[in-house]
Amino acid sequence: MAVKMNEVKAALDVEEPKYDDAAAKFGAGALPHLGKLVTGDDPLLASKATFLAGLIDAEGSHDVLSQAAQSDHAEVRVAAANSAANVSNADSTLFEGLLADADAGVRKAAVKSIGSSARVDLKPLVEELAAGDTAAPIRELAADTARKLK
Repeated sequence: MAVKMNEVKAALDVEEPKYDDAAAKFGAGALPHLGKLVTGDDPLLASKATFLAGLIDAEGSHDVLSQAAQSDHAEVRVAAANSAANVSNADSTLFEGLLADADAGVRKAAVKSIGSSARVDLKPLVEELAAGDTAAPIRELAADTARKLK
């Protein structure tokens, strides 16, 4: 059975979506719809769509997160940074862009995501942030995260 946009939107258009249920129900079939929602005019819905795409973790999830990482809305970019830890095929360019984001909240979420996913391959990027970020709390978080990545 094909996943329909109205089904995906209805699952996300509630105050507290049941993300695990939606991920299991829709699977990768929802990703094209989530990609459209991520680039839509509603930042709250776009954030929820981003989070769901990360939980689905299928081929195409990375593309949805990459779109979200380019959003004009910081809350959508934060959702992309938080969700990147869940996507097994998230490449370093996604994290690189998030770590260079103008918004400190996005950079903080990206560092935490790298730490929770234990992406040792990204340690040099985290070390760069630890050495040169404009915000002292992010430099400290990045330094701590870099020490933990082995």
